[in-house]
This record gives sequence, C-alpha cells and structure tokens, in this order.
Amino acid sequence: MNMITLLHSIGTKIQQLVKELESRGMLTVAQNMQNTASILKRMEKICIYTRFIVSSFKSLNSSLKDATKSIGENAAALAEVMNRIAQDFANTLTIVEKAYVRTKIVLMFLVTLYVISFINIINTSVSPAITAFIWTALLLSEGLVAVTLLMLDLSTSAFVIPLIPATTAVASLFSTRIVLVVVLVLVNVMLLAFSLFFVFRMLSNYKLVKQYLEEILESVEGLLRLVRESSIQQATFRTEVNEEVFAAIYGDKAYELIKYLNDMQKLAKQQR
Repeated sequence: MNMITLLHSIGTKIQQLVKELESRGMLTVAQNMQNTASILKRMEKICIYTRFIVSSFKSLNSSLKDATKSIGENAAALAEVMNRIAQDFANTLTIVEKAYVRTKIVLMFLVTLYVISFINIINTSVSPAITAFIWTALLLSEGLVAVTLLMLDLSTSAFVIPLIPATTAVASLFSTRIVLVVVLVLVNVMLLAFSLFFVFRMLSNYKLVKQYLEEILESVEGLLRLVRESSIQQATFRTEVNEEVFAAIYGDKAYELIKYLNDMQKLAKQQR
C-alpha cells in the first residue's frame, strides 16, 4: 500500500467514525473529526519527509494508541477521549503541513541561489564561450526542473537536486583557473555527497512515516470498532429496560414488538 492509498484508507475510516459519532449525538466531536479528515487529505501532497515530520507522526501514533486503550478500559469517557483525539489529529496534521511548506520554500530558495551563483562563476571562468553557454544552460535547466517539481509537490524533485552539484563539478573542470577548478570540484563534490545523503535520509523517513500511518490506520479502525460496540451495548441496554414497560402497557403484543426491535438490532449489528 503506497502513501496516498494509505492516507485515503485513514480518511475513509475517519469518515465512517464521523457518521458513528453523529448517530450518537456527539455532533461537536464529529465536526472536529470531519475537519481532521479535510486536513488529512492535504497530506497527500507531501513529497519531502524530514525528521520533524517523522517525529510528529510518531507522537500522533502513540497518542492514538493510548486513547484507544483508555476507551477500552473506560467506555464512559468516550466523548472526552474522542474530542482529545480529534484535537491531537488536527494539531499534528496542521504542524506537519506548515513544516512541509517551510521546508519546500527553503529548498527552492537554496536551489535558486545555488544555480544563480554558479552560473555566474561558470560564465566568468570557463572558456570558450560556447562551452560556458552549454554548461550554464544545462545547469539552469536542472535548477528550473527542480524548483518546478518542488512547486508541484512531486517527490522526483529530491532525485533531481543531486544532479545540480554533479553538473557544476564537471563544468568546473573546463575552467581556465587551476586553483578555482580544485576549489569548485571539492565544494561541489561535498554538496553532491550532502544531497545524496538528503535523498537517502528522505527515503528512510518515508518508510518510517508509512509505518506510523499503518499503525494509525489500525488505531482508527480500533476506535471505530469501540464506538460501534458502545452503540450496540447502549441499544441493548435500552431494549432490556423497555421490556417491562412494554409488557405492562401492551400485554401480549409487547413481546411481538420487543422481538421486532431485537431483530432490527441484530440487522443493524450485521450492517456495522
């Protein structure tokens, strides 16, 4: 299951949870969970996974597990716990979204600054002029592609970024200044190593986020199951209490009515 499919699955379960909460009259909590589902949909655009994003989803995962456990131990606290879950969900997703936007802006700025700086260096140090033009055109194209992919929230941007220092390192070999060649090659090799480290770190973070989201999906499914079981238990209690009242009011016909209610209850349970 890829990341987008996983997020869709969580969103679907939250929508089901919203309907269950609404059926119990918990409209405020249901509205908060509905807002969470809306924010969750925006998580699909994330293409850069930092350690901060990983730690945020890790904290949310722990919070959901604790909440599920507390509801299992004390069903009476359902409304309070569900409201806290909705708040934790919304706060975490909002923080993650803001962190992603900041990271994306910083990356676009750094790529743009790097490309402009090294285009000027290549134009002034590489000869003949046609060679300098070819390398600057290539470097400019890679920079534009990287920034465009970042703007479009495409994960392939992370794989384009290492090409930029690699291209600059090769272009530096055509410089007429020996000392400048050595400096530029060393600088760009270090930048290439750093960008490759960034890519592999991002892939590692992606796997961690996916793992936490899978556990979050399980927690949401557990919450949905607990809410449904609570609804069924409540309906059963009400039916048992009404048996004596029905028998006193309707006499023999009361048992037919009770049987009908029990059948409807079983049907509702099967549909859930």
